[in-house]
Amino acid sequence: MNHIGRILRAVREARGLTREVVAYRLGYGSVRKGTHKLAVIEATGKVKSDLLVNLLEVLALDLATFEDLAECLYLTGRFPPIPSAVVIV
Repeated sequence: MNHIGRILRAVREARGLTREVVAYRLGYGSVRKGTHKLAVIEATGKVKSDLLVNLLEVLALDLATFEDLAECLYLTGRFPPIPSAVVIV
């Protein structure tokens, strides 16, 4: 698993979301296929930019924070703390 996949999985788990819930929120017609796609993304880190943007939105993580997490993980080899989700009321 590479940095991108590790971050996406860690954030998803920190938010208490299953792959099924994320697939549903992403709008996959077949949650089963969406769940498989997410598993592949988390394992390989390979994700198209438009899907990454949608994933970050579902995970309540802005791009700048995602980039900070990736840089920290890359430079230190340790996983930084996951910021809490921003709730807009």
